[in-house]
Amino acid sequence: MSKDSNDHSYPLMRGNPITILLSAWISLSAMVVLLGWGFSFLGILRWVWIPDAMSLIAIISWVKLTWKNVSATECKALCGLLLFRPLLLLLALIAAAILLYPPETYDSLSYRLPRILLWLQEGSITHLPVSDERINLMPHVWELMTLPLMSVSGEAFLEIPSLVAWVVALLILWDFARRLGVDPLRAAWMAAIPASAFGFVLQAAGTSNDLLATAFILCSAWFAVSFHGAGASGRHCVLLSGIALALAAGTKPHFIVLVLPWLIWFLAAPGRPWRILRMIDPLWAIPAGLLCSPLPAFILNHRHYGNYTGPTTSLEGSHQPLVNIAAGTSMMLWQQLQLPLNPIVSRWNDLQEAWILSAHWRDKVPKLGFAMGEIPLVDNASMGAAVFAVLMVGLILAIKRRHDIPSWCWWLAGAGLIGFSLASSKIVPASIGRSYLGFMALGIPVALAGLRDVPIRAVQLATWSCVICSAVVLILTPTHPLWPTDYVRRTAESNPSLASLARNIQKYQSFGEKHEAGGTLVSQIKNDGALGIGVGVLAGAGEPLVKLIRGHHGKTILYSPGTDLASIEASGVEWLMVTGLAPEVHSTTIQALYGSERWKMIAAAEYQTELRRGYKTWFLYQRTPVRSQ
Repeated sequence: MSKDSNDHSYPLMRGNPITILLSAWISLSAMVVLLGWGFSFLGILRWVWIPDAMSLIAIISWVKLTWKNVSATECKALCGLLLFRPLLLLLALIAAAILLYPPETYDSLSYRLPRILLWLQEGSITHLPVSDERINLMPHVWELMTLPLMSVSGEAFLEIPSLVAWVVALLILWDFARRLGVDPLRAAWMAAIPASAFGFVLQAAGTSNDLLATAFILCSAWFAVSFHGAGASGRHCVLLSGIALALAAGTKPHFIVLVLPWLIWFLAAPGRPWRILRMIDPLWAIPAGLLCSPLPAFILNHRHYGNYTGPTTSLEGSHQPLVNIAAGTSMMLWQQLQLPLNPIVSRWNDLQEAWILSAHWRDKVPKLGFAMGEIPLVDNASMGAAVFAVLMVGLILAIKRRHDIPSWCWWLAGAGLIGFSLASSKIVPASIGRSYLGFMALGIPVALAGLRDVPIRAVQLATWSCVICSAVVLILTPTHPLWPTDYVRRTAESNPSLASLARNIQKYQSFGEKHEAGGTLVSQIKNDGALGIGVGVLAGAGEPLVKLIRGHHGKTILYSPGTDLASIEASGVEWLMVTGLAPEVHSTTIQALYGSERWKMIAAAEYQTELRRGYKTWFLYQRTPVRSQ
């Protein structure tokens, strides 16, 4: 007979190490976000790392104190998971990527990291003139969690929240497998399958925030499931489940649709979760949850743009919800089928693009597409073909044995389905497989339930297949390749017969160049305070800005489209950087700059920030003193 959530062969709450670790993670995450808003309100955000560090010490002390309730058997089981060989292989590759490479994803360099640097510069979270409005309009949880790391260590360890999120997701999946009645070792084999999804491992080594949001969603689900049978600790589960969901939505706002199934559970689940709360709980939990949610971002957007989503003129879908859901479902399923290496996708990509254009499908769904990549990147990585195939087998087996599957598995899958349907009915992003990964993660327990009676040899074979595919992706991915690309490129360039290989490897070089864009020009800036207060930047939308903000000791001022040269001079900057895509949004200002006698071009350099755009020239200007008459 199957075991439900209230039929445990190991401690559920006080003696369960997963309870302690997840409680610590959600509590620390919420504290960091709340401290960030508080110090931003005071205008001293740059010093928030001090109370954040104190919070970390306090949480660690609490974990050490509470750990005495954990039995030796449970400690041994947890150590067995953390030392599990397939996972150690992935962890070693992820750690190597973190140590060898700085953040290099497109979104991180163009708006996530720049907004943190600008907040530190200003001392608070404030609306700024920019060319890329994502710096202003996006929610704040990932950035507030990463800000203390930026304050202390620069860009060295900004991947830590993502790596911790991967471990948290692994712990939850392992615990879910154990709830299904399997022993800890078999649970490790089962949990390693979804944990090796391309989207999980690539984001664990980077600074994207989809995995962080997914981990928060899984935490919310875990505490909701644990409520049933938790006894006196049920109140603890309800509160942390709600805070975790708020953090997930505050990381990726489309996950706010999961509030609907959560409220249904909160009001109508057996045991009535709302009844177990004390009178004082809403007084602190509701304000804390709202500050952790996307509500602050919505309020700021409405204040500055008159729209809670920001200056968005249209959603990434049609006005027909059923059409959006059909398109989103098709794209979601297709994007799971990415192979670790697929050198023959070019023809397919051309065919699918021609078909979509000929059928005018983008008139209804602007982001519709079924293109695939030769090698998975963070932007297009979801589960991956191997993991998806194994989970589909588990789902089919679960449906066949549906009467033996615990009810909480179906409730979680239903919540994910409701959330996906609501979100995709309005928004169908091109990267739906990555962006909506959190919805799919809620269906994983059903697939694990279907796999629990599969022979262990078959599970082990499936696990190693998934892990090896992910290891290949971690090694080959162009954002942080773990193989000697420079040596192979030089060897290929010296051999005419390998010219095509040399050209393909050149693609790898462009990913590293993104992070360094503008660096050689910024190094020539000397802020002596003679003429101005810092450096002005005319940039295009979506360009890497990290070096332009961090590379000098003065203040950086970004200018929004339409800013004229007189306004730039009035802002008092001595130096002005003009990036490669700036002419797309600052053409009039740049023309005035070319004809001005008050600005002298000091240097120019070419950078490739996107392969499809090629190399673009960046310019550095210095303002000269006004000559006396």
